[in-house]
Amino acid sequence: MHPAWGIIVTLLTFFAGFLSATYFAWRQAEVAAVNDHIDDLRQIEALATSYWLGEDAALADINAHRLRGKLHATAVFSTRFKHVLGQRAAEYSELDGRLFDLATGGDFQTGSFHANPETAVKVMQVCNELRALLRTVRRQIYWIN
Repeated sequence: MHPAWGIIVTLLTFFAGFLSATYFAWRQAEVAAVNDHIDDLRQIEALATSYWLGEDAALADINAHRLRGKLHATAVFSTRFKHVLGQRAAEYSELDGRLFDLATGGDFQTGSFHANPETAVKVMQVCNELRALLRTVRRQIYWIN
């Protein structure tokens, strides 16, 4: 074999290794973003259920502000990671909107606020649906159906 072929094969192997490492690092970054968002949903669920169950009247106002802040902070996920959500982007947006409406609807942060366990349960249901959807998206990132 000609010595030039050895150099060419070495360069092609290096290039292929570089491209595959970059590709899988990019995929891992997407998975990390999905995992972070799943954690955010857990926090939103905890704040919303605590608020709507009226568990701690002294912290209700603080938790309401934290909840509103967390909802607004996580709203960028659907725009920045639309390519990750793919065909499920519309479903995610619908569930995300429903979560926001449930968590901050009704008498949220008003003087007439009263605990509403039904709202807490609905928030838990939507959070579970969102987490299930994100877990499906996470599997699809690695081509696992």
